[in-house]
Amino acid sequence: MSRDLATAYDGRSVFISGGSSGVGAALGRMLAGYGAHVTLFGRSRERLDAVVADIAAAGGSALATAGDVRRSSDVDAAIGAALERFGALQVAVANAGIGDRRLLEDLDDDSWNAYIDTNLTGAFWVCRAAGLRMRDAGGGSIVTVGSGLGLVGMKGQVAYCASKGGMVLMTKALAAELAPVVRVNCLAPGGIETPMTDDDFAVTGDAAAARQRALDRVPLGRFASPEEIAGAIAYIGSDLFAYATGSVVSMDGGTTAV
Repeated sequence: MSRDLATAYDGRSVFISGGSSGVGAALGRMLAGYGAHVTLFGRSRERLDAVVADIAAAGGSALATAGDVRRSSDVDAAIGAALERFGALQVAVANAGIGDRRLLEDLDDDSWNAYIDTNLTGAFWVCRAAGLRMRDAGGGSIVTVGSGLGLVGMKGQVAYCASKGGMVLMTKALAAELAPVVRVNCLAPGGIETPMTDDDFAVTGDAAAARQRALDRVPLGRFASPEEIAGAIAYIGSDLFAYATGSVVSMDGGTTAV
């Protein structure tokens, strides 16, 4: 698979939101290793620069663009910077997101808006900015990073489920509007071994017990690594997945299948 992906991404320009840590950083390192020109977008300039430094040390090509995915102007500027630096944009990944569990009585206006503005609206700004430019250029591929909780509901996750469920149908609508020039597909991961997952368990007051309850719902009995999710995103975004648009691919250890 790696050799095929290396061929698919060699010389291609890829934009990744949420690129400073977790899955986004793993994806950036992976694709740069395959010869892609990677633009990483996120709020922390320091963390973005650290990832870019890692990529450069390994001989890869990457650009850090700091900004807030909740602001369309920041996203537009970052996409513009990618085009200016690398001359094209073939793949965009809407990966930025937040998440922790919050019961309904604790879900105030600010919390609700933070989920929707970051996970759903932020993804839309990436898709719009990249999709319109790709359509004008004659082709491209967009991957939205949703969640298994965009397909099923869970107590304490109303805002998160709403934001990721909205992303699923947004992906399908964008696929219909941008076809046949630009493909838009969604990966719906389950639990991933990232700091955001650890934070989600920590807010319960008993992180170890919360982790075990979550693992008990996963037929494969473990969470994914960031690198596993990055590999799936890379495949979906590539021409190896060229006869798919509007698809939602579950990668959750079987959680939503049983």
